[in-house]
Amino acid sequence: MKTFIRIDIKGQWKDKKHISSSTAGAVHEGASCYSLEDIVDGIERLWKYWTTYASTYYDPNEFKNKQITIFEGEKVGEGPDGEDLAVSTRTVREIDAVTFMNKLSELIDQHEFEEITTEEYKAELEKLVQG
Repeated sequence: MKTFIRIDIKGQWKDKKHISSSTAGAVHEGASCYSLEDIVDGIERLWKYWTTYASTYYDPNEFKNKQITIFEGEKVGEGPDGEDLAVSTRTVREIDAVTFMNKLSELIDQHEFEEITTEEYKAELEKLVQG
């Protein structure tokens, strides 16, 4: 079983029954998500999608009605935007998205400006996922 991360509107996550659709309206098997097998890569891909593709910058107000969903499941493919597609077998945790993304923004800046080492950055990301 692998662990994945995604962002949902609060109350919209359907766990094992969740499916995603592309912006073009095509429905695909599984939920759009990012694998946490490599925690740094998975979280940075989530950040990049939400601050580059879905928006052009980080605005905490965009996450007020959202949650971070962490789940275990099986990867079933790749989505149209290069994300992973996975079928959930168990929801591990749901975290308020504003709190998570604010902390993530702070950690990314600290890492970029070499205020923390890569090892410290990874350890902090692991703590962040633990809620």
